[in-house]
Amino acid sequence: MKKTIKASLSLLLCILTLSGCGKGETTIPSSTPGSTNTATPTTPTDKDTTTSSTNAEHKYTDFSEEDKELQKNTIGTTIPFAPCYNYKIEEPKDDINQEWNVSTEESIKLTLGKYYSSDGKYSNPTIPVYTIQKTRSDNENMVIVICGEGYTKNQQNKFISDVKRIWSGTLQYEPYRSFANRFNVYALCTASESSFENEGSTFFDVIVGNDNSSKISTNIHSNYWKNHIFERCIGPEFIEKIHDAHVPNKTEPNVIHEDDYAPYRYVYNYINQFCLLVNTDRDFGDAFTNLDFGFKYFISPSDCYRATKTFAHELGHGLLGLGDEYMVGKGTEHTDLVSLNVAYTANPEKVKWKQMLGFRKTYTCPHQDGSELYNSSYECLMSDTNYSFCEVCRLQGFKRMSQLVEDGDTLYVADPEVREINGQYTSLSDFSDTSISGYYSFSNYRNSVLLSGTGKNRFGNYMRGKKIELRTIVQNLSDTVERTIKMKVWIRHSDGTVATSSDGTTLETTQTYTIPTWGDKSKFWPKGAMKYEGSDMNSGLQNCQITYQIPSNAILKNGDTVAFEVTDENDNVLANDNTETQSYANVSIKYMSENGSEIPNTETATIPVAVGTTINWTNKPDYLYGYKLVKIDGLNQTVGSDGLTITCYYEKNSEDHTHTWGDWMTDGIHHWRECSGCDEKLDYGEHTGGTATCISKAVCSICGKEYGELGEHNYGSLIPEVDSTTDKEGMKAHYYDSACGKYFDESKNEVNQSSLVIPKKIVLTIISGEGQKEDRIVVNPNQTITLIAKPAEEGKEFIGWMNENGEMVIETSELSYSYKITNSQKLTAVYRDINKNNDNNNNNNFPTGAIIGIAVGSVSAVIIVGILLYVFVIKKKKML
Repeated sequence: MKKTIKASLSLLLCILTLSGCGKGETTIPSSTPGSTNTATPTTPTDKDTTTSSTNAEHKYTDFSEEDKELQKNTIGTTIPFAPCYNYKIEEPKDDINQEWNVSTEESIKLTLGKYYSSDGKYSNPTIPVYTIQKTRSDNENMVIVICGEGYTKNQQNKFISDVKRIWSGTLQYEPYRSFANRFNVYALCTASESSFENEGSTFFDVIVGNDNSSKISTNIHSNYWKNHIFERCIGPEFIEKIHDAHVPNKTEPNVIHEDDYAPYRYVYNYINQFCLLVNTDRDFGDAFTNLDFGFKYFISPSDCYRATKTFAHELGHGLLGLGDEYMVGKGTEHTDLVSLNVAYTANPEKVKWKQMLGFRKTYTCPHQDGSELYNSSYECLMSDTNYSFCEVCRLQGFKRMSQLVEDGDTLYVADPEVREINGQYTSLSDFSDTSISGYYSFSNYRNSVLLSGTGKNRFGNYMRGKKIELRTIVQNLSDTVERTIKMKVWIRHSDGTVATSSDGTTLETTQTYTIPTWGDKSKFWPKGAMKYEGSDMNSGLQNCQITYQIPSNAILKNGDTVAFEVTDENDNVLANDNTETQSYANVSIKYMSENGSEIPNTETATIPVAVGTTINWTNKPDYLYGYKLVKIDGLNQTVGSDGLTITCYYEKNSEDHTHTWGDWMTDGIHHWRECSGCDEKLDYGEHTGGTATCISKAVCSICGKEYGELGEHNYGSLIPEVDSTTDKEGMKAHYYDSACGKYFDESKNEVNQSSLVIPKKIVLTIISGEGQKEDRIVVNPNQTITLIAKPAEEGKEFIGWMNENGEMVIETSELSYSYKITNSQKLTAVYRDINKNNDNNNNNNFPTGAIIGIAVGSVSAVIIVGILLYVFVIKKKKML
C-alpha cells in the first residue's frame, strides 16, 4: 500500500551541521571549511506542509530544483540536504512479530509521543543494551553510544557483530589508538520493523539521497522531532538506567517547553558521541553537530567496502571536531580560528601549522589548485579514506580527547623522524609552492632522505661527513606546568653499541627543550563547552629538532642505524626509534560472574596495546549493570605478540537490597550520593551552576555544595577623584568591591583606604602689616612654596618671616626662601633699620613689612599694598 506524505518545506531550512565522508564519495563540500555543519532543529511548529506529487523511494531520493536553490542559500553546510519529502512508503516486507535474537535482560524502555512516532509503531520500544567495551567508570571515560538502523529483531546479533568489527577497526587509527582504554562503548539494539534495504519502516527513518548524503527524516510519518531522539529520549533514559552516573531522568521529551533545548544539554556531559550504524552496503556518511540545538550524532553504513574508514572519518567530525579537507573556496581569519585542521592562508610565515611544516608530510596545500582553503596534507583520512589522519589532525584530535578525560597523558609527542639534511626544505620559504605538484615534490624528497621508520635501513658508510636531523612535535597538555624534554641521537651498531670516530669520540649528541604551558587550554573545547570559538594552535606547542654532523672519520659498519630517544624531565622515555614501527597486539577483556558465566548483555572487548606494555590498571570498571567488580585476573602482565586476556569478575547485587541514598558528597570537582548499604553511587557528575564571588565559591545548583575557586573581584565602575577642601578630606580615584569591602587603585591593585585619602587643604594668610589687608592662598599640606621678599629699601635690611604670634619662624637674609607648609598660618616679611651698632640677636623691635605679591605655580599675581613696598612671592615648588 502506498502512502503519500506531507512534507514540511520549512524543515529543509534548518541549518544542519552535516559533514560528509572522504574522497571518492559523491557528497559535495561547500565553501565553509573545517567545521561540522550547523543545524536548526525541527519542532512541531515547523508544520508549513506541502503535498508531494512525485513518487520517490523511502531510502533513496533525488533533489528537486527547489531544494537545490534552497541549499545554495543555506549557510554552514558541507554536503547537500537530502530532502525530507516526496516518499513512497512501502509496508514492511519483514515479519513484524519477530523474536529477539539477543538478550533483553539489560534494556531501556522509551515512551515516544507523536513527534517521534506519530503512527505508534515505535511508541513504546524496548531497547536491549550491550556493553562492547568498558575499562573504567563511565564517569571517567569517553562514552560512545552506537544505535542500529534497519536491523530487525532477528538481525540484532549481526548488529552487535558489526559494531564490534567496526569499533575494533576504528581503534587502529591514531589518535584513537592512544586512547583505546579510555572509551566505554555501548550498542543499543534499536530494532526496526523492516531491514534497511527493504524500503519498509525503520526505527530512525534514515534516508539516503542519490548523491549519497544521509540524514534522519523528520517528515516521514510526520515525526517532526525524530532527529532529536538521541538527546531527548535515548540519552536521558540511558544515563539513568545504564550510565554509572545514574542521573534521574526528569525530562519531558513529549512536551513543548519555552526553552525547549536547555533541559537536554546535560546529556552531553555524560555521552560524548551518538553513532547511527545503518544496516547497508551503501557508501555514505554524515555528521550532525550543534550542541545548542542538541545535535551530536553521525550516520555511517555497516557493510560498505570502507565501512570502518567511514566510521573513523565521521567520528573525527563528531568527537574530535575536525572538518572535511576536501572543500574548495576562500576562507577568512575567522575560518582559521575556529577550524582545527583548515587554514585560510598558504603563507608559510603565517599558516597556523608553520611550526610543523616539513615534519613528516606536513605541507600547505588546497584540495584543488586555485582554492584558497588549505589543508596540511593531501594524505589524510579527513580528505581521503585511503589514508590515516595527518599530523595536524592527530595533534588536534589528541588535544580534544585529552580535554574529555581526567588523569590522561600530560604531553603529546608526535612520532619522531630522522632525515638527512642537504639544504632542501630547511626554511619556511621552501614551502611556498602550494600546488599539488609542489606537495608531491616535497613528499618524494622526504622519502629519499628519510632515515627512520621505513627508511631506517638507508643509513650506510656514505653518511660520513653528512648532517642528519632528529625532529618531533611536542604539545604540553597542561596550562599550569612547564615541561622539559631531552632529545638524544646516536649512531648505533647492529650489536647495540654506540659507533665512534677514529679518535674514540662517540657519535652522539643531545639537546633539551622547554615546552611552554598550554595557555589557551580553556579555549580549546573544554569539557562541557557548547561550541568552539577558536584558540591559538601554537599555544603550548614546540617544534623540537636536533642537528648532528657525522664526523668524516666516523667508523661506520654495515647494519648501522640512527638511534634516538625523547625523554621527559624524569627520564621517562616518550618516544624512540622503534615508536613508529611499534607492533600492537589485542588485549581481550572479558566480563564474567563469580561462577564463571558471562555477564548478560556484554561482549568480550578487544583493545590494541603496544607489545611490551605492562597492564597495570589503577582505575577499573567497578560496576556493570547491577553487578559489582570483585577481582581482575591478568593485570601486571606484559603484553606479548599474541596479546593478553584480562578477566573482570563481578558479583550480583542482592535483588532484595533497596538502596538508601545518603547526603551529597563531593571531591571538589564531582558530586554523588552513596548507598549506605553498598558501594554504589548515584547522580555522579561534575558540579555545575552557581556564581563564584571574591569571597565565596560557586554553589552547585544540583548538590548545593561549594566548588571551584573564588571569583574575580567586582570592581564596578571607576569612582572619580573627589578633591579635598579646607573643611573635608578628599578621595583619589579608585575602585570599590562592595562584596568584600576592599579598595583598589586605578590599576586595580588592592590598597588600604587610608592611602586613597586626600588630606584637608590648609590656608596660608599673608599680612602686610598693621592696618593692611590680608591675602590668602589655599595649598595642600606639606606643599613646598618659595617665599620671595622685595629687596629692602635703603637703610633697611630683610631679616626673615614672622608668624601670627610674633615669633620669627624663619630667620634669613635670603630674599628667596623655600618653605614647607604643614599647617595653616600667617606670615609677614620683616625688615629693620640698619644700625652700625646693631645687635643681631636683638629682635625686640621688628618693623612689619608689607606684601607686594603672591605667585603660585607659574602664574604670578602681584598685589600692591602698604606704604613700604616689601615683596614676597609664593611659588608652588615640586616636591623632591
